[in-house]
Amino acid sequence: MTPTQPEINSIAGCPIRRAEIRKRLSSFSWWMRLLCQRVAMRANREEENGRFFQDRYKATRLADEASLLACAA
Repeated sequence: MTPTQPEINSIAGCPIRRAEIRKRLSSFSWWMRLLCQRVAMRANREEENGRFFQDRYKATRLADEASLLACAA
């Protein structure tokens, strides 16, 4: 969805809003939340049942390189 010119102007004219958007754009967790939300909404619409990520999937913090390698394997 392309932003309209008034939306662009309102963001460009507000340094607080601009900083918030920059922070969100550089946040991987924000992006993953939005991605999972869209996937879950579509799956729930198709399946017509409860929460998509309820038990099967969960986010796990990878604290070090060994954890990353174990996850990738």
